[in-house]
Amino acid sequence: MSLRPLLAVQALDTKLTQLRHRLGTLPEKATLQASTAALADVDRQLADCDARMKAIEQRIAELESAGSDLDAKKARFEAQLKTVIAPREAEALQHEIAIVVAKHAGLDDEELELLEESEQLTARRSELETVRAERAAVVAADTLRADAAAAEVTHAIDATTAERDTVVAAIDAALLAKYDAARPRSATVTIAEVVKNSCSGCHTALSPKEIGELKALTAGEDPRCPYCGCLLVV
Repeated sequence: MSLRPLLAVQALDTKLTQLRHRLGTLPEKATLQASTAALADVDRQLADCDARMKAIEQRIAELESAGSDLDAKKARFEAQLKTVIAPREAEALQHEIAIVVAKHAGLDDEELELLEESEQLTARRSELETVRAERAAVVAADTLRADAAAAEVTHAIDATTAERDTVVAAIDAALLAKYDAARPRSATVTIAEVVKNSCSGCHTALSPKEIGELKALTAGEDPRCPYCGCLLVV
């Protein structure tokens, strides 16, 4: 039984392998991955801004609460100061008031720094929002291109698969079973033709002796390339 009908199946299987590889390595997909990563980077920066701004708000609230406590403490000391007569006691209260004033000034300085940082973060966030809109538009365009490219290759895979089904339907079942059984053993292709005294599967030159031995095989023996092991049409 001639193995030649299987060459058409092999050609279609090779094409399918190439198409599937192409589908998995589309440059449009790589471009989309890059633009998506760039968008994600902006989102991380925005999240960092939001987290820092929230922390600043919480810290300012803490500072204002602490400032209110100091104001109340200072008011108590000042009220006590008006009632004391002893110089030493008055001096002690004035010292306490000075400490409270110094602490309050420290809180005010920290709050001012935080407010300035908050303004900078607000401006930075506005810039990032602009960048995000631009990158989101790029991702949307890249997605359309990647989807279109994938759809084109998928259509080619479906068409080739249908063509293979048609070709396979016309091949003897026993011959096809021989091909299917040999496929897992093949390092390159399952079946190839001897072209110009070379295996077209691994492109290794065959000696006249090797070709003669292949041609001398009986009908029950399968001619195989002595180098890559694929079935050979001699």
